[in-house]
Amino acid sequence: MSIIRLTSGADVPIKFSVNEALEILSALTQPTGFIELPGMDGSLFVRPSEVIAIFPEPLKRGAGFHLDDEEAPKSGKKS
Repeated sequence: MSIIRLTSGADVPIKFSVNEALEILSALTQPTGFIELPGMDGSLFVRPSEVIAIFPEPLKRGAGFHLDDEEAPKSGKKS
């Protein structure tokens, strides 16, 4: 699994490793045409010239921030 970054700024997960994706992109003779890559939600059609980076997908996905138990909001009830 890896993620490709497009010139539009979008990050798109694909079902290839970084090395496999690099091989496919470098094997093309015409970078202006579209290629089909297996995305997480089905086929993805991209122009190789629009791919600016390929990096491994992180093992853990986390968004936002985490609060420790001490910092977590308390209920409004008073004892």
